[in-house]
Amino acid sequence: MSRRIQDKASLWTGTLYYAQGLPFSIVRQMAVVFFKDRGVSLQNLGLVSLYGIPWTFKFLWSPLVDTISTKRRWVVAMEFCLALVIGAVVCLLPMGANVQVVAAVLLVAAFVSATHDIATDGFYLEALNANDRAKYSGLSVAAYRLALLTGSGLLVGISGKIGWTGTFAAAAAILAAL
Repeated sequence: MSRRIQDKASLWTGTLYYAQGLPFSIVRQMAVVFFKDRGVSLQNLGLVSLYGIPWTFKFLWSPLVDTISTKRRWVVAMEFCLALVIGAVVCLLPMGANVQVVAAVLLVAAFVSATHDIATDGFYLEALNANDRAKYSGLSVAAYRLALLTGSGLLVGISGKIGWTGTFAAAAAILAAL
């Protein structure tokens, strides 16, 4: 593999897996802090764990992702949808939307994110041979973990300074940039 191709593979591997980890972190980690800040009861906070269902059962619709269009198109479409869905939260919060509405939107984000994961992993497997997958596996894991830290650390941290609307706007902007 030439140096130029290696640089491109490094860039798209890093951004692809960062884009896979950030929505997961937003939905599974940041949402807990958001709902707690909104005064949601401990019993209802436990329901946030149900957001994990799309990732658990993504095998049910993965054949559709494998047969309809290309993995690259799925990745781009799901990243666009993720930016829109998180952007919808940005629009809902100033309108005084109740937490149930925001919870429903984040559930949609969970399904879109799980679909993105299917396409991401499929694209990675198709684009790289076994040797190159091994070569970039550390980078993919590091990018994913960095995204988890961004959602659960950086974004939650800035929520106290800029509020939840600004925090979700920053998350949507990051997703749109990816």
